[in-house]
Amino acid sequence: MLGSPILDVLVLLGVVMAVIGGWWLRRRMVSTEARLALPQTIEPVAVALELASRILVGRNADQPAFEIALMGDEDAFNRAAALPNNGRLGLASRLSACLQAAPSVLVQQANQGRHLMEVVINNPLANAVDGKHFLPFARGADGKIIEQAKLLNAEGLSSLGNAAAVWQVASVVVAQKHLADISAKLDEIKLEIAALKDALQDLLDGGVEGTYLYLSDVAKTFQIGEVPKFARVELESCRRGLLQTESALIKRFERRVAQQIEHKETVGTGDLLTETMTRYDELDQITFSLMTCFKTEALAWHVLSMFSGEEATAQVWKEGTLERMANFSSLQAKILETAKADAGRFQSWFNWGSTLHQRRTGVQERANTAVGKIELSVADCRVGMTQASQLLEHKNDAIRLGVEIVKGEIQQVRVLA
Repeated sequence: MLGSPILDVLVLLGVVMAVIGGWWLRRRMVSTEARLALPQTIEPVAVALELASRILVGRNADQPAFEIALMGDEDAFNRAAALPNNGRLGLASRLSACLQAAPSVLVQQANQGRHLMEVVINNPLANAVDGKHFLPFARGADGKIIEQAKLLNAEGLSSLGNAAAVWQVASVVVAQKHLADISAKLDEIKLEIAALKDALQDLLDGGVEGTYLYLSDVAKTFQIGEVPKFARVELESCRRGLLQTESALIKRFERRVAQQIEHKETVGTGDLLTETMTRYDELDQITFSLMTCFKTEALAWHVLSMFSGEEATAQVWKEGTLERMANFSSLQAKILETAKADAGRFQSWFNWGSTLHQRRTGVQERANTAVGKIELSVADCRVGMTQASQLLEHKNDAIRLGVEIVKGEIQQVRVLA
């Protein structure tokens, strides 16, 4: 040390101050050089926000119940089948309520010009009568979920969170896909009822014909774009009436088959032949009535299947109709037994043997014709139900709609392939 404590402290302080001064001087020089290297003016950098290309609504983004996107495939839209538009009650009006936020979300000039949008209603929606727990998500052009998407009217997405209106649209679209098949069955039943006017009017007034008229009204409601909830309850009454009519017809059929025809003539077998043939004519009429009843039951089952959540009940109705048709079909054997007994009654000393043979053969052939009508009618009804079942297998498939919007208003709605 230098020998003096005070001197030693002063020297130490000088060294520290020299070090600090050198560090400060170097820092000042570096800061000045950095400032000189910068440009004289600095423009703010704009951060581009990604624009959403698809809006998803669901419990999560991986399984959306409802999707909205811009559509650029004009040819696909033109090829698609158009759904009917019935003004303020039509499907376009109902869909508009679901898309009220979509144009402002996805299209900057929503109220100008024409553009197409794609709406996809996925399977999860089928089991959600209301979508109160659904949330909106935005997906960018690269397919990834956008955390901070550029949504021109983001608050409008909240209206999509409740998908009850979308469920209504989905139900109507599914029903209208079936409408052609339902309408064809209605036309067929209408012709059959007209043919039955003289035969069983008392039964048909409150039974098959009344149900036919009611189902026609339900079909018209589907046509204008609404699934009538009240119809679900009324279908029970319709089916009950059909079952009552069916039961009465079956009993009448069985009685007529079992009825004993007496040979009252003392000379010949002409009256016996007439009365015997009348039996089979009446059996044909009852068969025709029964098949009309079965077809109307099948149509009621088909309409019931349009209502979400009724799969189990619809299956019971379907199986019940098929079982009762099978039971009716089993009566063919009784008809043939009756025909054999009827043919055996043709015995008379006053008829040539050839005449008796011809009449016996004629009765058996007429019975075979009656049996054939039952077999053919039951098979035809089964085929119709099978076709309806195949159509219903795709009931819960995703529904893809193309929507044409002109100046913010929906002009057309089409079902995309």
